[in-house]
Amino acid sequence: MLTYAAYPDGGDVQMLTDAAGITLTAAQAGLLDGYAAAAAAMWEDLTGQHPFLAAAEDSVRRQDAPVSPDGLLWLDRPLAALTSVSYQPAGNPSGTLVAADAYLAIPVNAEDDLVPYHGLLFRGHRWGAPLGYWYRGSLYVTGRWGYTTELPANVWEGIRSQAALKLVTAQTVGAVGAIKGWKDGNRSIEYRPLAETVGGWQQAWGSIAAMTAAYRNMRI
Repeated sequence: MLTYAAYPDGGDVQMLTDAAGITLTAAQAGLLDGYAAAAAAMWEDLTGQHPFLAAAEDSVRRQDAPVSPDGLLWLDRPLAALTSVSYQPAGNPSGTLVAADAYLAIPVNAEDDLVPYHGLLFRGHRWGAPLGYWYRGSLYVTGRWGYTTELPANVWEGIRSQAALKLVTAQTVGAVGAIKGWKDGNRSIEYRPLAETVGGWQQAWGSIAAMTAAYRNMRI
């Protein structure tokens, strides 16, 4: 399956507008990165996954120790790739790396199912309720936070199409119904009307927007 390691940027969006025969001014081209970022933010809002695409590098987020009887910690956001967990209650300046066999990342089949981790189930250690000050933020979870480390091709294309739609709508860069083609002697090129092109962009965005329920932030 084709995937992408980054959201589409302004250059990717301009490839669409160029293919549609839309000539952008320098000022309009300068807005493309912003439209691409806005379309990516729309996708994240629709899915409820912030971020949807994990950063390329690991980062650390602190989590309160769980007080549930089964030792289950629900993470405060999806975790696409887990690197390590350390335990550092207040007053412990160095912390202790939690052994990989001391907890279970859930869902257990997340990697095979291409979904993120939502929780950690600690095998032995238990914390009492109410949780004391010393244990607030005492678990340091390192990894790539987000729903996924790579974007499915249809999601990437839908976001790019939405950015192009935003440009056409906000900037009115072309009338609906562009040049259909040109002919020079024995050579000719036929272009699709802009209305058809915009309709294709709308369909690409609509197809991924309709499936956001599959990515909604739910705990199972």
